[in-house]
Order: sequence, then C-alpha cells, then structure tokens
Amino acid sequence: FTQSASKFGFQVFCYSPEKNSPCFKAGAIEFVGDYEDKSSVFTFLDSVDRISFEFENIPELTLSFIDEYSRNIRKIISSPST
Repeated sequence: FTQSASKFGFQVFCYSPEKNSPCFKAGAIEFVGDYEDKSSVFTFLDSVDRISFEFENIPELTLSFIDEYSRNIRKIISSPST
C-alpha cells in the first residue's frame, strides 16, 4: 500500500507500537504509540486525512477509539464496526 500510494504522491503515515515497523521500512512516516493509549491514537488521527487497516490484530479498544474519533471529532473512515 505504502509504495503504491507514494507513486501517486500521497504521504503514508503508519501507527505502530514499535519503531522500525514494516510500513516504515516500506517508506511510511512512522508514528510510534501504544494501541491502548487513547491520547496517542487521537494525536495520530489528527495528523491524517483517511485511514486503512493493514494489520489484522488491532485491539478492539483501539478500534473503539477510532470509531469515537470518527463519530465525534472528524470523520476519517466508515465505522470500524462495518
């Protein structure tokens, strides 16, 4: 995803609990934070226009933060529950 999006001029940001994640190695701008840190997740979401999920093991709590942000602050995705 990162490599294809970059070819079209998009900047790709990656949220990960670890430095040097695979998406960072593919060229994404890395944002390191704990999945269960609501403040960190919201800070990341403030910096992006849209999100996609490229990892199947995102904690349900994190998905609820994203849903809350998208419903109450700024719509960045369709609900993760759909």
